[in-house]
Amino acid sequence: MMLLAGDVGGTTSRFLWLDTDNPDHSTTPSYYSSAQFTSFPALLETFLRDQNITHVDYACFGLPGPVADEEVSLTNLPWIISRYELQNLLPIKQVKLINDFHAIALGINLLQSQDLVCLYQGAFDRKGNRLVIGAGTGLGVVPVCQHLGHFYPQPSEGGHLNFAPLDTRQEELLRWFRRCQSRVVYENLLSGSGLENLYQFCFEQQDSEKTAPRLSAAEIHILAEKHDVVASAAIHMFVNIYGHFVGNLALLWPAYGGIYIAGGIGAKIARWMTTTAFTTPFLDQGKMRAMVEKMPIYLVMDDLVGLKGALLVSKQLAGQSKL
Repeated sequence: MMLLAGDVGGTTSRFLWLDTDNPDHSTTPSYYSSAQFTSFPALLETFLRDQNITHVDYACFGLPGPVADEEVSLTNLPWIISRYELQNLLPIKQVKLINDFHAIALGINLLQSQDLVCLYQGAFDRKGNRLVIGAGTGLGVVPVCQHLGHFYPQPSEGGHLNFAPLDTRQEELLRWFRRCQSRVVYENLLSGSGLENLYQFCFEQQDSEKTAPRLSAAEIHILAEKHDVVASAAIHMFVNIYGHFVGNLALLWPAYGGIYIAGGIGAKIARWMTTTAFTTPFLDQGKMRAMVEKMPIYLVMDDLVGLKGALLVSKQLAGQSKL
């Protein structure tokens, strides 16, 4: 039986297949640049051809967007993906579409201790609910309900909540954004492009007479590690806003079973995430501080956690695993 899992991102898509009739044959993930393809079926066709796969029995794909009526309109890619279209166009018997952070939430149980960095100790409750949040190309949020030892991710688009400034500098940031857009959401700040926006803001704050260079998030991180003043300020602000955002969500969805920070950015800037720049605004919840300070926070270092969660769903479809 051939199983297929995919973790589709706005920047990179990852795939992993498993032949259950040949369990000794292990495969390694395949990576593709999402933007190089005009559609998801075109990407899948390329992957299947590259791997010499002629048929798939069960497939699950984690996708960056809300799943509605077996169809997903991707948030950061111009793709609309339909389960029925995939089954009709490609040699795949059965397809399951889930949100990418739904897949990450399911993959949490498959992680080892070395895959997690504790950002805040809290008071872990093994029977408690979880919360999964992650900044990458976009910003994902998934509340996870626990019942009798099983975890049930709930659909959410919490990354598109309106940005609420924490201090006067962030109020200036909001006004800066509103020069070109009326509604500012957290994804405008807590994402790859969000870090780029923060760099532009910090550069203008330092020298309004000069035009800031257009740098990628990765380039900003490199500069910050070299102690560049503007890049360091941008990442510090990013982490500060991140901590406050996580604290606000913790009030909405108390996660005594752990808050898990996933996505592509957190692990890359782990040195910054492990500072008080993150934990102080997280805990700054006024009368509700005693509530949030009980919730442990873990930084997920495994960038394949979503792929592992999608493969778990494929196994469940094939009757080989329970979620």
